[in-house]
Amino acid sequence: MSFSEAAYFEAIDQTWPAASYYQEQGWVFREGRGGGKRVSAASALDPEASVEFALGQFKRLKERPLFMLRKEDQGIDDKLDALGFAIVEPVDVMSSPLTMIDMDLDIYAHNTPTQSAQEIWAEGGIGDPRLAVMARADCAKSYLQIEDKAVAFVAVWRKIAMVHALEVRKSARRQGLGKKLMQLAMGWAAKEGAAELAILTVKANTPAQQLYRGMGFKDVAHYHYRLSPDV
Repeated sequence: MSFSEAAYFEAIDQTWPAASYYQEQGWVFREGRGGGKRVSAASALDPEASVEFALGQFKRLKERPLFMLRKEDQGIDDKLDALGFAIVEPVDVMSSPLTMIDMDLDIYAHNTPTQSAQEIWAEGGIGDPRLAVMARADCAKSYLQIEDKAVAFVAVWRKIAMVHALEVRKSARRQGLGKKLMQLAMGWAAKEGAAELAILTVKANTPAQQLYRGMGFKDVAHYHYRLSPDV
């Protein structure tokens, strides 16, 4: 691993940003505006941060409490477990040096998402709120697309390029398009001066795990969410 775990989590926040952030009493709170868990969860800056304070903030905001937890947050994780918060979507952060580069970017890389890219994402459940997340990323970024079959978003922050929202149409799966997108992302990352390409993968997504590990990606960090039992 070339970077600290903190650097990967910083890259996640910068390449897939919430609508707004604020820090208080050892916590970071995110405003997601429908963009998913990653841009809506609170996370601790201090392992001794008060869970009760965070719950009070969620109540004030009239939002269902959702926490993003890393290995250093074990004490907080235990408290949330005791309160009945369920573990949701354990995630592996995986990274690789730029070793399988495809520089054939001219017809694949776009500055904005095409209409067909938006349609592919919509079929995979990635709608306007997540497209807004991509648009907010204030760093070098690109929308990669292979015909009307597959699409991904890639952005770079401080030498770490991250792939988000990789989606292959059901009718086009098992054709190697996921691997092709990752190789294109490596080519784009190299062009932008990045040192590594990283991606987030839900542990339960076995096909994606197999693809990335087969390309030489290694685990560099992990996290999971805890969601309030109260709707």
